[in-house]
Amino acid sequence: MPIYNAAPYLTRAVESIRAQSFADWQLLAIDDGSTDESVKIMSHLASADYRLIVQQQANAGPGQVMNRALEHARSGAIPFVARMDADDISEPRRFEQQLALLARASSAAACGSNCLYIDENDATIGSSTVPLTPHRIRSEIRRGLRGIVQGATMFRTEAVAAVGGYRAEFRFAEEVDLFLRLSDRFDLINAPEFLYRIRLHSRSLGVANIKLNTQHSFYALDCAHRRRLGMSKREFDVFLHEMDPWTRFRIAREIAAVRLWRVSRSAPLRPLVAISALLDPKRAFARVGRYVERCLNL
Repeated sequence: MPIYNAAPYLTRAVESIRAQSFADWQLLAIDDGSTDESVKIMSHLASADYRLIVQQQANAGPGQVMNRALEHARSGAIPFVARMDADDISEPRRFEQQLALLARASSAAACGSNCLYIDENDATIGSSTVPLTPHRIRSEIRRGLRGIVQGATMFRTEAVAAVGGYRAEFRFAEEVDLFLRLSDRFDLINAPEFLYRIRLHSRSLGVANIKLNTQHSFYALDCAHRRRLGMSKREFDVFLHEMDPWTRFRIAREIAAVRLWRVSRSAPLRPLVAISALLDPKRAFARVGRYVERCLNL
């Protein structure tokens, strides 16, 4: 669990892990340079449960937190690492169901799930669906879509290590780069159930850094494209400088669509969802495809 100024939501996040039906877990909570009461709250929670381990580091971004967690898992021969964001909520059977799916899919490097969006008061305000077959997950990831949700994902420790873990140059959109590299070598799967709740609020990193997240997402796609062609990757600044007009337009369009979608989560502004979909229709078509796939899976 990477932690960065998550004090208002941290207790709910930790309690959702303590409530898991699968009880053989260890929570490594790494504070990434918080300036609020996060460390104090986490230390208090850890004093009542030996399975909670608290560490601190200077701010380096969630990718570097995850690399530290992977080192911890490898040194302890822990076969699976589940990501958990410090302001989100895991459903009680999340670990149980993801472990069962990974046991049946030996070629899969990771398992995510469908998710719900919640507000600051835990009220459900939407959903984030994902594709269910490895082929569709890989296809969506390569098209810049969210084929698997990082916060909801359980990884095979050695599979992530095999692709080099998270890369330091991706302080933003670190999961896009990781999932692209994982999907080049392994299958990825998703549980059809809604096992995770993503909290949307103004202080979340994704909201605060929409432009940088989008730019780094496209950079990750560029790195993946060049990798498949046997070409060396460009540095991020070079990528930004050399972008063609079509890529610049697509990035600007995606930033606008994401901002509109975020605003539309407020009930009086729900009609903005339609405008967001028109700006970036591939997401709307993908959602329809996922809905059909989910119905066929039931």
